[in-house]
Amino acid sequence: MVRSADALSSSPPNTVTTSVVERVAAASDRSVTQLPPLYDVIDPDALEALVESTRTHSTRLTTLFSYAGFRIAVDETGIVDFESTGD
Repeated sequence: MVRSADALSSSPPNTVTTSVVERVAAASDRSVTQLPPLYDVIDPDALEALVESTRTHSTRLTTLFSYAGFRIAVDETGIVDFESTGD
């Protein structure tokens, strides 16, 4: 998996969902506008809230989902890992 350690630390502040879309676009050599909407596979607001909630409560969590030909893993700190599904 490709790891995005700076998922939440780039400037300007990045959201987890923005990081997912930008990293998948870069890895697939497409623009973000060429990708399907993230909300077709996961609720972006719920993902953001889940990461924020686990961060403030020191809970370990990994959220897994598929998006645009990639398997995505987002951990409790907002770090995004992904790998191609070969589709």
